[in-house]
Amino acid sequence: MRTMLFRAGLAVALAGVLAACGSSGGSKAEPILAPSTSTPATARSHTTTKPSATTTPASGTKATPSSADLDALTQFLAKYPDSRYVSHAKELQAKAQGVLVARDWYVYEFHRKREKWQGAALRLERILKDYPGNQREPEALYELANMYARLEERYRAQQALQQLLVRYPKSKYQRSAETMLAALRSQPEAPPKP
Repeated sequence: MRTMLFRAGLAVALAGVLAACGSSGGSKAEPILAPSTSTPATARSHTTTKPSATTTPASGTKATPSSADLDALTQFLAKYPDSRYVSHAKELQAKAQGVLVARDWYVYEFHRKREKWQGAALRLERILKDYPGNQREPEALYELANMYARLEERYRAQQALQQLLVRYPKSKYQRSAETMLAALRSQPEAPPKP
């Protein structure tokens, strides 16, 4: 009974991520839970056949993992740290985080290209808050400092650069960050905003 509950919990936690990121399996169809973000968990408990690792059964369109899928994987790993599925769950968690970071990075670039510095800064803040330790974190901190500098928020720009230098002292942004930080510190204080 405990094994059945455990497997059901794993299936619920991994269903959306499997659909979006694919899984290592053969070409034969395998039963999984149908991913859906608009229906409650009880309505998703029916099984279906997975036609492809990257398409949803209903629409045939490419699925992407959601932050709820990432949260479910994180909860699974916390609840079952000794599971034999931990390595697979960690792999899926990394893939899901990569997809979600790429989506938010795309939105950041959208705002940056249109010179919407506030929107770009907010998206970078979200990446840093929601996906700590992701591969783009050094770049996100550096770009966040740039956005704050453009918004004339020197203190926040300095904080982002200091975090970058402390957390990633050997990143490719180290020299640029040090130069920008020195330039920000040498600027006279701006008059307070009304």
